[in-house]
Amino acid sequence: MSNEVKENNPSGDAQNGVSPVFFGLVLFGILLIAVFVMLLLTLNDTKETPAPANLDPIALQGKALFSQQGKCDVCHSAEGRKAGIGPRLSTLNLGDATIRNIIRNGREAMPANTVLSEDDITKIMAYMKALKLAAAGT
Repeated sequence: MSNEVKENNPSGDAQNGVSPVFFGLVLFGILLIAVFVMLLLTLNDTKETPAPANLDPIALQGKALFSQQGKCDVCHSAEGRKAGIGPRLSTLNLGDATIRNIIRNGREAMPANTVLSEDDITKIMAYMKALKLAAAGT
C-alpha cells in the first residue's frame, strides 16, 4: 500500500463540493430565466393605458412617488400604463390589501420596497386606481 499525501488547498475552493463560482453562475442563470419568464408573461400586454384625464391631488402625488421615490416605472413602463418587465398596472385585478402587501414585501420578481411610507403607498394606490378607471374609459 502506498501512502497518499493530500495537498493543502490554499485557495479555499471546495474539492468535492460545489465551487462558489459555479454556485454564483447557477444563481445568475436562475435570475436570467426569471426575467425572461416575466417578459414572456407581459409580452401580450404591451398596450398602453391612456393617461388619466384628471387626477385628484392624492393620485397626482402618487404618480410623482411612482416614478421618483418608488422607482416603480423601472419595471412598469409609461408610468404603469404599459407592461414592461412588470405587468401593466391598469389590468391587475388585485385587492387593496394584496397590492399594499406586494409593494411592501415584494413578490416573485418584484423586490420589496422598504423606502415608501404607508401614506406613500396609499397615494400610489390612488394613482393605480386612476389608471384602472382610465383603462375602463370612465
